[in-house]
Amino acid sequence: MSDRLLELYIKTFLKGELDFNGITLIPYLTKEDGKSIIKWDLKNPNDLPFYYIPIDDVIFQSFYEFYRITGGTKDKDNIYTNEYKKIVKHFNFPKKYIPQKLYDDLNSHIGKKGKVSYLDVEFEYKILNYVLFIVDDMVEFYCEVDISSAWVTSTGDELSYDNLFKFLDKLASSGDIGDINDAVISPLDEEILKHKTLMDRFEMYLSNQVTYLYRGDKLI
Repeated sequence: MSDRLLELYIKTFLKGELDFNGITLIPYLTKEDGKSIIKWDLKNPNDLPFYYIPIDDVIFQSFYEFYRITGGTKDKDNIYTNEYKKIVKHFNFPKKYIPQKLYDDLNSHIGKKGKVSYLDVEFEYKILNYVLFIVDDMVEFYCEVDISSAWVTSTGDELSYDNLFKFLDKLASSGDIGDINDAVISPLDEEILKHKTLMDRFEMYLSNQVTYLYRGDKLI
């Protein structure tokens, strides 16, 4: 792509910047090893969390639209490999940023009582602690959850330690434990999903790994 078209992309199509849900992405044309490339600075006045995958996607979508209306091919894979990845994808900011405010929002759910039901089992619980990992296209929570009481939904009868263990073990063996994990950790997941600059639901995955405790005894 010629320097003239790249300048049109920056100055005319983007008008010098690209807003992404409160984050401002600022492109400029420069030379590297004798080749013209676009580099991007980032302004974050609202101290928002961000991750490179959603940012990469929104920049590519803007570049693809410009490329398409200026007569380029409609083949997205070809554009990404031969034009965007070589010329446009050069970022002058870290791949990941999580401000203290997001940790504060996550921490506000620790120790709060919650209730969840699955099949014919219902229990009260609280999240004891968590670790957040964001790697490649995965956002993942590792949590310890304390179950204070459990009962059979249809009868109201309390579940013993052994019966609750068997229930959770059966879910783990069948691969269905993820559904109940997601329900239990949903308050943390929702804090992450509030931020489109951090989590792209079309390009990334959200996963939860939970260790359950019941009356102080480790279950799973």
